[in-house]
Amino acid sequence: MTALIGQVILVALSALSAVGTYLGDFDKHHIFNSRWSDHARFHAAAYAILNIQLALLALVLCAFTPFGFRVSLQLGSVILLIMGITLFLAATVRGTSPIAGPHERIWAKVPLALWINVVYLGVLALGSWCALCG
Repeated sequence: MTALIGQVILVALSALSAVGTYLGDFDKHHIFNSRWSDHARFHAAAYAILNIQLALLALVLCAFTPFGFRVSLQLGSVILLIMGITLFLAATVRGTSPIAGPHERIWAKVPLALWINVVYLGVLALGSWCALCG
């Protein structure tokens, strides 16, 4: 039963990752930001499309377990982990910022986007543990 709960968590996290990327990046603050150069928007679009594809791949792996339950969920978890780590790594690149603009919310001097990523990684850890160890 615990493994099934973990699988449901991973499927939900995969789906939310795809939808969240679409809603968060295909907006006037990112891909459709007229103040950004065409090339910067190209990179934002490429990242968003890659992220959505990875989330959908994780969704297929976790929902349909094509390589067996354990291996499929391990692969899906690794893909979701790479997605989560990428956001933190991007924030360490000189000249970049996780703050999209003045509309961005800050809590305890940390952008809300990074807090959401901390929650994302926590949910991923819980889902992975339940599915693979529980």
